[in-house]
Amino acid sequence: EYEGASTLVLAMNLTGIT
Repeated sequence: EYEGASTLVLAMNLTGIT
């Protein structure tokens, strides 16, 4: 169940917090 993790990664990329 990594559906939420995918959204988190996308959000991180948008904010630049990698």
